[in-house]
Amino acid sequence: MSNIPLSPPSPYVTPSQASPIGGQGAAVSPSTVEQLRRTRGWTMFLGVLSLIGSALFVLILGGFTVVGLIGNGGFSRFNSPEFYETIGGLIVSAAMSLVSIIPAVRLVQFSKSVKNLQASMSLDDLDLALNAQRSFWKFLGILTMVMMLLYGLLIVGLIVAGISAAAQ
Repeated sequence: MSNIPLSPPSPYVTPSQASPIGGQGAAVSPSTVEQLRRTRGWTMFLGVLSLIGSALFVLILGGFTVVGLIGNGGFSRFNSPEFYETIGGLIVSAAMSLVSIIPAVRLVQFSKSVKNLQASMSLDDLDLALNAQRSFWKFLGILTMVMMLLYGLLIVGLIVAGISAAAQ
């Protein structure tokens, strides 16, 4: 251990300049960039594929909605249960499509950030790439918790319905 006393940080130095791991102009190691570069192709592929899938889903959803409305007598039957079922399905499906776009955009953002990192080798671009990756996984984690809650509610509802049906 060194006997040199540590001096307190200067109040005139920004935190990035005082950082022991770098600061302005600090570069990311080539091996780190290489690992991210190898990941970039897959994340771009999955992101673009998800965006295309969401767009196709919206088009198919629109087609099914038109067919459903025509098959149910069109807009002349606004008060029919079938009309409301069609509109309800449209709303749920549109929400699912929008939810699937968010992680796709995060993956594409990560891929673009890695491409910028390859050119600059800067810590700022590394931070942007890792933040996009963090945002992707955070969203999927929250989505997983919501789905677990909905499945739990569905299971409880089915158990209650089964018990009440058996009691009759």
